[in-house]
Amino acid sequence: MKIKLLSRTLVILFGVTGCAASALAGNMVEVNGLHTKFIYDADFWGTNNVTVQGDTISFATGHIYSAVADVAVGQEPDYTVETWTTNGVFRGVLAVAKDSYKLDAAVGNIIHGQYSVDSGGQVMAYSNGYVVGGDWSNGVFSEQSALGSYHSQFAIGSAGGMASSGGWDSNSVSSGPAQRYDALALSLGLTGWVQQSGPGQSSASIQQVSFSFSSVAADTPVSSVPEPSTYGMMAGGLALLGLVSRRRRRTLAM
Repeated sequence: MKIKLLSRTLVILFGVTGCAASALAGNMVEVNGLHTKFIYDADFWGTNNVTVQGDTISFATGHIYSAVADVAVGQEPDYTVETWTTNGVFRGVLAVAKDSYKLDAAVGNIIHGQYSVDSGGQVMAYSNGYVVGGDWSNGVFSEQSALGSYHSQFAIGSAGGMASSGGWDSNSVSSGPAQRYDALALSLGLTGWVQQSGPGQSSASIQQVSFSFSSVAADTPVSSVPEPSTYGMMAGGLALLGLVSRRRRRTLAM
């Protein structure tokens, strides 16, 4: 059995809890959304593969994040795990509310990818991370609270020994209290898991990662229960991204 573990790490450190503060380091790039500006490390995400719609930011990763298990006739099963991470609760992306706005604690996440499963194959791909809320002043993020986590996952096997392939989408909304912040920092882990138990080749890739934020006017009262519109806006954004991904796949197929 072969086990392969690869890691790609974004090194921007700050504390998990408490009131630690961190100035930005690395090759940081800033882009504007509707009521939010986004700051990310171009050394990790790249520079020409980022799109923004409203308060949603998407990173197209291509085939950088892929896992493959390949078994020839007579070989033993192949088991492959590929992990790409931004190193615990460090920044996958930093979202900062523009003047007169705040960000709700809940964050939407959607991942899109491709898979190919041979007879005897199984694949899984997922994203997960934590959300930290804090203040933003003069280029320094001061964390206040660890707010919750998100987890988006896709999995499929060769049903009845039949091979299959195609695109997939998965989304989730982070858990978190009914609070609002000037800025939210997100960690990120991306994992591809592939197993091939007989002759053949199976693979999984993560080709796009998106984060959707809900911005509200700073003077809007905070409800003890998150407003339905908060999740409605995020669900709408995630659904739109999924629709765009599916249309893109159909166009490519044609």
